[in-house]
Amino acid sequence: SDPRARSPLAGHGLREGDELVAVAGRAPDPVRGPAPLLAGNGGATVELAVRRGPDGPVRRVAVTPLTDERPIRYQDWLARRRALVREFSDGLCGYLHIPDLGGSGWAQFNRDL
Repeated sequence: SDPRARSPLAGHGLREGDELVAVAGRAPDPVRGPAPLLAGNGGATVELAVRRGPDGPVRRVAVTPLTDERPIRYQDWLARRRALVREFSDGLCGYLHIPDLGGSGWAQFNRDL
């Protein structure tokens, strides 16, 4: 419900198991991964080359990395709590979290309600 908490990869048709071949034309280090290539690029468009399967064609997608991952981590935390409440109550209870009593907290509460 928070537009700042959307994955940069959402809407690109990527799936679990897709291989990241390059970030801005550079192959990620096999040990350190893509994080060093993405560092400092928050808010700027970056081209990723991805491949589905070992023999699949490489395709390029433009993404804008997050400048702050806290909103997306909060939404993940919230989704896990909601799933637990739903599971433990056999779907009879729901879960709402008010992060704070400021304007953004009430806006989040209203979106979720």
